[in-house]
Amino acid sequence: MPKAVDHPRRLPRFTPNDSSIVLRIDSPGFSAILGGDLEHLSDPQRGWNAVLSSQHRGPQKANAIKVAHHGSDNGDHPEMWSELLLPSPFAMLTPYSCGRKPLPAESDVERLKSRTNDVYCSVWPSTKSPPKRMSEVRRTIKEVARFHGAMPATVGHIRLRTPIGKSFQPTIDLFDGAVQL
Repeated sequence: MPKAVDHPRRLPRFTPNDSSIVLRIDSPGFSAILGGDLEHLSDPQRGWNAVLSSQHRGPQKANAIKVAHHGSDNGDHPEMWSELLLPSPFAMLTPYSCGRKPLPAESDVERLKSRTNDVYCSVWPSTKSPPKRMSEVRRTIKEVARFHGAMPATVGHIRLRTPIGKSFQPTIDLFDGAVQL
């Protein structure tokens, strides 16, 4: 945002992801970062750069992260892994399959796996081809829907638990198609 002394002609353009927040949950012995849809941008005052330069992020490094922006290549920042997270944290991600470019890509998964051995995904593979339909049905779908595709049969669930105030190893439970990658 512009400073009070600036005289901008207009506010900068914001996308919905620019409004995303990062939530940090701290308890004695455990901390998690929920990355939302935050992106790594070139602007030092926005995205992961702003989080990394913040004076208010707390001294404790996190044990777990919900990877931002569906694990895409701009959903994390290289320094985030060393500055905000303990070595080899639990990394959980939710895929996005409702567009021309499903996320995460195979290269994104490999990048995340190079950062930690504990990468979990709520649904994998994230996409599949829609079922073949009669031409009349396809035409009707195109008339009423801008984009369409097949939804996974189930939406997976990743549950991470740890006793509060104790330094036990957290447990991960996977339900309805969630997997460790």
